Order: sequence, then C-alpha cells, then structure tokens
Amino acid sequence: MARSDAPNAARRSLPRWLRPPRTGPLLVLVILLSAVLIAATEARGIGLLASPLPMAIPYAVAALNLAVAVAGLWTRHKLGWSLYLIASLAGFILIGATTPITAVLTLITVASN
Repeated sequence: MARSDAPNAARRSLPRWLRPPRTGPLLVLVILLSAVLIAATEARGIGLLASPLPMAIPYAVAALNLAVAVAGLWTRHKLGWSLYLIASLAGFILIGATTPITAVLTLITVASN
C-alpha cells in the first residue's frame, strides 16, 4: 500500500458513523438551512406562523448552522470551514443573520433601499 493511501485506508476501516463528514453534504445542509429560514421569514411576513414559533426558528437554524460549521472543521477543507464559522459568528453578532447566505441577502436588501 502506498504511503499516500494510508489515510484513506484508515478512514475506510472506521464504521460509517465514526468517519469524518464530507464537505458536499454539509454544503447541501447549509443551503437547506438558509432556505428554511427564508421560507419561515416569508411565512411570518404574511402571518402564517404562530407567535412563539417565529422566534424559535432563527435560533434553531443558527445553532444548526454553527454545528454544521464545527463539523466542517473535521473535513479536508478546514480553512474554508473555519472562515465559514467566523463569517457565521460575525453575521450573527453584527446584523443578526443566522447564516452567511441570509446575511448577504439582508445586506443586498438594505443596500437596495
């Protein structure tokens, strides 16, 4: 076995639930979280959501987004996921956006008005 194949062989020998996450599914989850938040915001705007629910959804999405970012730190793309984690925290602290995607959409909306 070649030396460069050693990490891959070690990864394949682990049970599936112990393997480090892959970047592709994490990116899909980030996009889904942003879509859920945008849909919840629109539903709240037209009055489809009850009173306590609109406050719980953004906090749940923010917590899941941070969990995804931390899980991304175990992938091969540690630098990208660490920057995503920093962007997520900065967006949440500075403008209250739960994901960087919603932060960009918020800034575009504010800049266009």
